[in-house]
Amino acid sequence: LSWGTFADWAVNGISAADACCDCGGGTSAFSSTMTTTTQYITQHICADSPVDWQGSSGRTCADYSANHLCNEDGSLGIGWNLSWGTFADWAVNGISAADACCDCGGGTSAFSSTMTTTTTRYITQHICADSPVDWQGSSGRTCADYSANHLCNGDGSLGIGWDLSWGTFADWAVNGISAADACCDCGGGTSAFSSTMTTTTTRYITQHICADSPVDWQGSSGRTCADYSANHLCNEDGSLGTGWNLSWGTFADWAVNGISAADACCDCGGGTSASPNAVQHTCADTPNNWQGSSGRTCADHSANHLCNEDGSFGIGWSISWGTFADWAVDGISAVDACCACGGGTQATNLAMH
Repeated sequence: LSWGTFADWAVNGISAADACCDCGGGTSAFSSTMTTTTQYITQHICADSPVDWQGSSGRTCADYSANHLCNEDGSLGIGWNLSWGTFADWAVNGISAADACCDCGGGTSAFSSTMTTTTTRYITQHICADSPVDWQGSSGRTCADYSANHLCNGDGSLGIGWDLSWGTFADWAVNGISAADACCDCGGGTSAFSSTMTTTTTRYITQHICADSPVDWQGSSGRTCADYSANHLCNEDGSLGTGWNLSWGTFADWAVNGISAADACCDCGGGTSASPNAVQHTCADTPNNWQGSSGRTCADHSANHLCNEDGSFGIGWSISWGTFADWAVDGISAVDACCACGGGTQATNLAMH
């Protein structure tokens, strides 16, 4: 402390705290590139309609499926007792399992759309490596010793910890290599670079569901939306299906109150779209206030590039520090707690649109 402050030893107003990386100064050299890839996947699915349907027996669509009471083509399943009659015998408001339940050939058409956005960031850090990495002078001092004891400066000059009675760095060279040649902190070493890649993936899932409207629609022929679908009388784009006989005219010829299958039925291009749900999958640090035994937080690990998202050491981690586990608290290390280090807890956020 008798030496005062770093500022007392500054040259041209520049102190060690300004100039030296190990003292919190210096200049970081990074080059960073980022690429983003977006993938869309659409999957056609079916939704039970009404979603909470129960037959007069109290059985739900889930019951029909679990007990093999029906088949997807609308026929009786192996679990159905013929003494029970037909599905229609257990209908409620004219809607049977064959109308309401996807697993029984009913339900409404829906689709699920997934958008996955993957952002990959490549970071290259230009650094210096002591060379030889295990250099020792004839005194036995290493590069780490020269740095820790302020024996040299980054410009190759003698440091404030050097006793002039020791002579010059060259007097302690080994095989002609002195600290000024071998050690980064003494103006030597070899330029090197380290690179890392981080990937962040965000997935949005949107479910578009269509409901027949009116749900119990029947054309003037008595056919329901389920009939139109089962018999291939229409297509989802509203056109005539392969099961339609052209002698029957158009859908409009069988409309009721001006509403045809093309207006009412999802499978015929009609119906009512339900509001889609957008789901965003993210990650949350767990615990959110985690600190390692060094006092570093998840934010510190991320900001200082101490770790990678695959749980490996980052470019800012010094091997001399050991492993992440060496700094764990209550058995929880950065790779367990921090999203940026491959840990944390996956979270799902649902937003209604």
